[in-house]
Amino acid sequence: MRAVMSRTNGSRAGKEFRLRSVWNAVYAKMEEQLPEQAMREWMDHFHLAKLGRGRAVIDVDNDVDLEMFLWQYEEALQQSLREVLPYEVRVRFQQDTARRKRRRGAARKAVLALLSVLLLGAAAVVVVLGVSVAQNQSFRETFYQVSSGKVDGGLRIIQISDLHGTEYGDGNEALLERVERLAPDLVVLTGDGVDKNDADASVTVDLCERLAGIAPVCYVYGNHECARVYGNLMTRDSLDETLGMGDGTRDDAALREWEDPLREELEAAGVFVLLNEELTLELNGTAVDVYGTLTSNPSAFWPYAGGSFSEFLLEDPENFKLFLCHEPYLFTALPDDAWGDLALCGHTHGGVVRLPYVGGVYELEWGLFPELFQSGMVYGRYTAGATPVIVSGGMTNRGALRINNRPELVIVDVSRY
Repeated sequence: MRAVMSRTNGSRAGKEFRLRSVWNAVYAKMEEQLPEQAMREWMDHFHLAKLGRGRAVIDVDNDVDLEMFLWQYEEALQQSLREVLPYEVRVRFQQDTARRKRRRGAARKAVLALLSVLLLGAAAVVVVLGVSVAQNQSFRETFYQVSSGKVDGGLRIIQISDLHGTEYGDGNEALLERVERLAPDLVVLTGDGVDKNDADASVTVDLCERLAGIAPVCYVYGNHECARVYGNLMTRDSLDETLGMGDGTRDDAALREWEDPLREELEAAGVFVLLNEELTLELNGTAVDVYGTLTSNPSAFWPYAGGSFSEFLLEDPENFKLFLCHEPYLFTALPDDAWGDLALCGHTHGGVVRLPYVGGVYELEWGLFPELFQSGMVYGRYTAGATPVIVSGGMTNRGALRINNRPELVIVDVSRY
């Protein structure tokens, strides 16, 4: 037996001959121990498929009761192998039944189906990303209607938020043309008009100068303007440290006295920059008090803006009160306060990625799926106390790719009814 195995090693035909010879010898040993019926029922359907040092693989080519064979005759088979082979082997059976073939076929089909789904999913992602990139090169328009008994002839306000130096057309020509056709009574920029990483603010300053030729323009700072001007997180503690102030000594005038080249550029362009300040405008026969907050962080708002904001709310109560801030966190952190007749803000970019029926996927302050869990104000119209609050999705198409969330120009029409 050893001589046969040695002579045939190295060729396929030789291996087959060796396996057949070994199996014939094992078969003969089993035939001495098993009844003729058992040999027909089992051994005639077994074939030695592989043989190596320490292991043997036996094919079972019919749908036989393998468990019954092993229960009755496994020891006889092992004994026969030990008598034929000069070494111990561990036996593994491969039952190549019709059921097994069907299972393998089903497994192959399942793998192919999974690969198809993955490929289709990948293709869908590519399509969605491509469509999003194309759509984000232009902006959509969202109209809101607000009622107030303080307004006689109607009032149209256009809100531009979170532009981050984005241009729509050469020199923002497409944006300017659309704003002019919408004929606003007031244009407001609710923060992050510039990006802190840009070398200068010329794109936004040039836009504001041309907007000021269409309607009065009010501008409040967002976190990017604050980073450029103050280099400060704008929380109460960080402002106290920077300004050397504390309880009883805080004065928001110190913030307006800070060296601020950006404000100088914007005001030279004809823009009203409101840093915890109020401005009264006569717009289409309506007196409108506009308050813009610099310290929109909840911890710093009342300590640094409380006095001027209270005057804004309480003085001339017959005037329409418009409150502008960048971050919407005030309205949930201080839910019991009054905020005027209308509040406009941005900052959240609408969650950047929006899903149908779910809304924004993530917001920095409120975490995952804030609209689904109603944990914060991310996009659209809300109410804080009796005040309508509109959170813009923002107009930038720079940075993180917006998906199902095109840049947004907000138009608010205020009427008596």
